Amino acid sequence: MRLDCPLPAGRRLFGLALLWVVSWFFLHDVARRILRSTGLPRFMAACLLSGYAWLVVAGGIWLIGGAATSGPVYDTVIHAVLLGFTLSMIMAHAPVILPAVLRRPLPYRPIMYLPVALLHASILLRVLFGDARGLSDLLQLGGSLNIAALLLFIVTAVASAVRGPVPATKLASPARKDRQ
Repeated sequence: MRLDCPLPAGRRLFGLALLWVVSWFFLHDVARRILRSTGLPRFMAACLLSGYAWLVVAGGIWLIGGAATSGPVYDTVIHAVLLGFTLSMIMAHAPVILPAVLRRPLPYRPIMYLPVALLHASILLRVLFGDARGLSDLLQLGGSLNIAALLLFIVTAVASAVRGPVPATKLASPARKDRQ
């Protein structure tokens, strides 16, 4: 699959268009407001916004650098879009989509942040140290951690589905002092 345009101006125009789309998302997507909530809505919003940030990385590279057809720049763009953005969207929507498809609840649990954090940390490691500084060991470590993040997400989702719904917490009533 080719994600480039043969004309240098076209590449920059594509980068600008991508940045425009992301800016529209940041301005109009409900995720910015929902980030202040709790539970599943906040988790979904955090995943969406972090995915948009990876599109900014790719769009910025295309806008400034133009050609992203090979080497570390290409690797950065591909991983920003296909891992950073795409997997963030999958992780964000999995608790809603999977129950509809599998007909089994996938309750939100705070541990679901762990694979998301590992994913973004591993992409940052790969991009900032592997690609940008040419450190092949860190490039490979970042790639391995990308896979670990995806596997951890699958394990977390399966474990959450198997455990079932989160029990509702009851508010503790204050102790009554009996008057005599």
